[in-house]
Amino acid sequence: MFVCGQYQADKRPLKKFYFKDAPLFLINTIQRLMQNRICVVRGGVAYVIICNDNTYMLKDVDLLAYSSNVEKIKSALSSADEVYLNKNTFGNPVLTAFWKVEAEYYKIDILLVSNLPKLQIRLFRGCYFKVVCASYLWANRISKIAEKKKRNHTDEKTINHYMVAKNLSIHLLKEGLVVKKYLIEVKRKRKYVKSVLESLIDKKELMNFLKLIDSVMEL
Repeated sequence: MFVCGQYQADKRPLKKFYFKDAPLFLINTIQRLMQNRICVVRGGVAYVIICNDNTYMLKDVDLLAYSSNVEKIKSALSSADEVYLNKNTFGNPVLTAFWKVEAEYYKIDILLVSNLPKLQIRLFRGCYFKVVCASYLWANRISKIAEKKKRNHTDEKTINHYMVAKNLSIHLLKEGLVVKKYLIEVKRKRKYVKSVLESLIDKKELMNFLKLIDSVMEL
């Protein structure tokens, strides 16, 4: 079923899962969506693949795709029970697909864009995945922390973003390499990150996190 419009999230309880345990139909769908660079992996799944963090719990799969690929994407989502063309908080078009398994749903969100960020190819669970680069994901998570109020995020969600951003900071420092163009946004958002996290984590944690950010920016 394909619908142009919003879906009722409260009527579709999401199945939480570890990516290493993701059902085969979900992995196969992601693989189909990545063929010929139709889609690339972003969000939590990209973090799991980049940092090899098998303890990170997911509630959906986030992808990026060119807006011009909508028809190809719809074809690759043929196994889904429901597919919606809707908009996110910022009014950007998103294709959302649901698969019902017993009383819960697996969900894939595909943000439609005109340009894709820098990508990398990673091996995970015996499959190759096209994912957004670590620098882009790191900057994205830092922006989400800074935009907590604007995005109407809960404290729990923001703390989750902090943990991901912290681990990505450590990863980037180990790699010793960062894509410079993504530092511009981080530099602009740093002070907002500090003000948001002041009430969520202790002072020592916050200072250590800000030092990590600064160290990455000096690479």
